[in-house]
Amino acid sequence: MNDHNRRRRGSVYVVVLGVAMIVTVIGLSALAVVRIERRSLVGGTDFGQARLYAHSAIEMGFFWIRDDPTWRDNRPSGVWVEDQLIGDGTFTLEVKDPDDNNLKTEPNNFIVLTGTGVRGDARFKLQVTVVPDRGGYEISSGTWRQVVD
Repeated sequence: MNDHNRRRRGSVYVVVLGVAMIVTVIGLSALAVVRIERRSLVGGTDFGQARLYAHSAIEMGFFWIRDDPTWRDNRPSGVWVEDQLIGDGTFTLEVKDPDDNNLKTEPNNFIVLTGTGVRGDARFKLQVTVVPDRGGYEISSGTWRQVVD
């Protein structure tokens, strides 16, 4: 075998190694992109679920208020339920009288319900004002709002 053929074989080997490395880098890059997209999708799903869990906390608070006519005497101002399991996450409900932080003092005061939903790393907090209305309670129009901590 002459020297010229040996060099050509060596060059082909180097080219094949170079192409293999390029293909490997492209494959690893594609895997990284898929992981990032998956993480983004899971994060978006978690955020949507956390929002639903926060809304569920508010609905549970509203249910307890409607279900118990003496709820102002039976339940204190503050956290009514904390880290309650729901689906793949939890919710927390806080009920406060913003005037004096005492639900018992004035039955005609409005109250603020704050629901916090958590799923994975996502956390969503909703707040709503509830006002007395002819012996019952209703959500004051336009009071739903997202709370940013």
